[in-house]
Amino acid sequence: KAVVSTQSTGYKVVEKGTPNSLDYRLFHVKDGVPVSAFHDIPLYTDDTNKYCNMVVEIPRWTNAKMEISKEEHLNPIKQDVKKGKLRYVNNVFPYHGYIWNYGAIPQTWEDPPTWTRIPDAKGTMTHLTPSRLEQELLLGRG
Repeated sequence: KAVVSTQSTGYKVVEKGTPNSLDYRLFHVKDGVPVSAFHDIPLYTDDTNKYCNMVVEIPRWTNAKMEISKEEHLNPIKQDVKKGKLRYVNNVFPYHGYIWNYGAIPQTWEDPPTWTRIPDAKGTMTHLTPSRLEQELLLGRG
């Protein structure tokens, strides 16, 4: 199906299946080889360790609640399912869907018993998100 090129990283996203269906997946590819969004995309964009990569799970202005699969081989992005139904986010007038790109910082993990500096918050057993990191920075704990 469609191939979406990413900005200056050399990674591409390959679609498999039909959008808005249980079989739809987005796989990451580098130099023609499938890679894991969790394990193979580096944390930093280059050797300066100044900027982090971000894997966009939910593009701005879209409604499908997409997420990196923790269970599937190569950790493709798939649409979240609850009680057998695909999940979508509601529109909040005047906006349509998410108002920003939502995603993950690769090669990070929030461990419930040990990782969090936000008061009364536990890790989420998932990757670190830029919005979670922003909370840490705003609280002066990052």
